[in-house]
Amino acid sequence: MTTLIDLDYEATQTALAELVGVTQPTISNLMTDGKIPATGTLGELLRAYCARLRDQAAGRMGDEVGGLDLVQE
Repeated sequence: MTTLIDLDYEATQTALAELVGVTQPTISNLMTDGKIPATGTLGELLRAYCARLRDQAAGRMGDEVGGLDLVQE
């Protein structure tokens, strides 16, 4: 069974949370802290969430990762 996801649909915190496998409060906190946009389509918010993960993994998040320099580590 294939489930289609309409990425042009106006996103909710719950929809994004279910898509990326986190809780709705996690998404709410990211939005409140300005780390991902508070509004947008599901596709836009998914891209912003993934960009944040890429930056975090690349060590470009500064002190947000507990002060570790992931590139150096």
